[in-house]
Amino acid sequence: FLNGKSHYDLSYSITGDRAEVWWNTVFGVLALAAMLEVGCDGLMAQYCIVDDSEYRAQSHHEVDGYTINLNEGADSSANLNNQTTQPVSIPADANNVNLPLWYRIARGMVAHASLRVALYVLWHKCLHLSIETIADGE
Repeated sequence: FLNGKSHYDLSYSITGDRAEVWWNTVFGVLALAAMLEVGCDGLMAQYCIVDDSEYRAQSHHEVDGYTINLNEGADSSANLNNQTTQPVSIPADANNVNLPLWYRIARGMVAHASLRVALYVLWHKCLHLSIETIADGE
């Protein structure tokens, strides 16, 4: 809310209108697009093939100062600096998840559309700008 209030004040100082509803629309569109992307990426990561063969091909890995020996097997405990602990799994992250091309294109289109909507509302509704007003010097 503090960030929003500073934007309302910016709009008021530039145009004389706080445009609270329109600033909330801008923030809402961007937040919705970000949540949709993160949520869908998580769902898609569960159903896409993870290629970690290069990672597992090496026998030892350094993670946060601990040496992880992957040759011990998935069911045995990992050896971290010669201490027996709980099994260590390699988390799937965005770098090794093969997302389908159609999904990456759709994700890009949603990001592009949300940015265009947010910029349109920001430009025309929050700041009350148009090409004509800029060209006229108003």
